[in-house]
Amino acid sequence: MVNPFTPRDWQERFVRDYQTNTQKNFLLEACTSAGKTAGVILDLYYSGTSTRIGRLPTPQELESDGYQGLVLSYQWLTKSGNAETLRQTLERSMRGKIFLILDEVHHASSELAYGQACETAFPDHVVSHRLMTSGTPFRSDQNRILGNWVNYASVEDNVYECLPDFRYTLAEALRDEVIPAFSFVTLAGEFTYLRGEYHYEGKTFTNAQNEKELTDALNTAIYVEGCHWNHNLAIRGSIILPQ
Repeated sequence: MVNPFTPRDWQERFVRDYQTNTQKNFLLEACTSAGKTAGVILDLYYSGTSTRIGRLPTPQELESDGYQGLVLSYQWLTKSGNAETLRQTLERSMRGKIFLILDEVHHASSELAYGQACETAFPDHVVSHRLMTSGTPFRSDQNRILGNWVNYASVEDNVYECLPDFRYTLAEALRDEVIPAFSFVTLAGEFTYLRGEYHYEGKTFTNAQNEKELTDALNTAIYVEGCHWNHNLAIRGSIILPQ
């Protein structure tokens, strides 16, 4: 079957950069809707769709059935024994030959279960290359994204910034008309509200004292039924235009 996919300009530039890069690990940052998961059609076996054999198929079984790869979820990897069993299977027959793609890799931190499972299943001696993708290569908990595989630069004491190897931003996508023009609506001002047993006075979105207060403030802004607001809250909109 003829593949109908026609790459966008940024995708062609990314492929050229990737093909000339000799490092094992590569992080692609591309904004939402840019098309970072679009590409050549592959026949992939998804671990969540079949329980017939009660286990993952071996690489040899996948190949004999015409599959070019295997799709796993981060959650599946964290289930007891799965990451270790997969690593052992790959070591036996595919050692050093695995091309690993980690989509939305910001979900995986070396400090937490998803990242630890990835590191167990796909160590250096098992994989040939790791291609990681994300539209938002940062974490709200400030943990690093797979710190041994992703590059970081120190910004200040105990503050680090992720350094993607290729970046396609919202501004570029707007310029290229890959995505339509959009607006951000922001809330600002001092307000008072009730949420459950909590009563907040004179709060803003920037002076919350803890995660609970910030979460309550944001939830109240989205759903105000049953909440009391004062009249100092303003809604401001800003339009981002192509540069």
